Amino acid sequence: MQKQAASSQNAGRLWEVDFARGAAVTAMVLFHAVFDLSFFAGVAINASEGALWWLARITAASFFLLVGIGLHLSFEKHKQHGFAFTVRYNAVRAAKTMAMALAITAATFFFLGNRGTIWFGALHLIAAAIIFCTPFLGRPKLALAAAGGSLALGLALPRIIVNTPVLLWLGLAPQGFYSFDYAPIFPWVAPVLFGIWVGFKLFPQGKRLPSVHAAISRPNNIIARVACTAGRHSLLVYFIHQPLLIAAILAAKALF
Repeated sequence: MQKQAASSQNAGRLWEVDFARGAAVTAMVLFHAVFDLSFFAGVAINASEGALWWLARITAASFFLLVGIGLHLSFEKHKQHGFAFTVRYNAVRAAKTMAMALAITAATFFFLGNRGTIWFGALHLIAAAIIFCTPFLGRPKLALAAAGGSLALGLALPRIIVNTPVLLWLGLAPQGFYSFDYAPIFPWVAPVLFGIWVGFKLFPQGKRLPSVHAAISRPNNIIARVACTAGRHSLLVYFIHQPLLIAAILAAKALF
């Protein structure tokens, strides 16, 4: 009965989106594992430059793009209930995500102080982007234009020097600011907006194009199953992976 219920629950999902989301969050976990080994265990790895720096940015952009695709799919799924329903639905999702984000802020502040507190990281950005991007749902051309504008704004804002941290969420940071995870709205809302446009192109009306649907089939192997499972629960994986990684590294350091 449980297996039948799970199959029924996942029947309407697009496995390739879950797979891509699972791959992105897995890459993010691997990067954080390398970073944590450097920061907490003193392993001689520099994760702030070179290939690892690019891996982190590309992975984050991919993850946020998939958030945009997910917003499009959710909009198409519920649009028969009216746009007001979408606004309420997304507000609840944003509130739940922000609660997780604020828990991370509290935990990093308690354990790290000013060494790298996460004031506005990936989960904060996702929560804000759900609200910010809602008016662009069903308007893919406008979303694409807004993505370009957000990217341009995000490239320009760091040149402005401010003396307060209250605008961190926008992309205006004081000189010398450091955080373990910093993903301000500008430029990082750009890939979410771009994802809305991509979702519209790949999955009009929330479904695969007929030609694609006929050609694609879900692979039946352990890698695909694990990736899809991680993708279905990507926010939970993102929320819990750092405490587990850090605890494992500190425990190993203490033992060995």
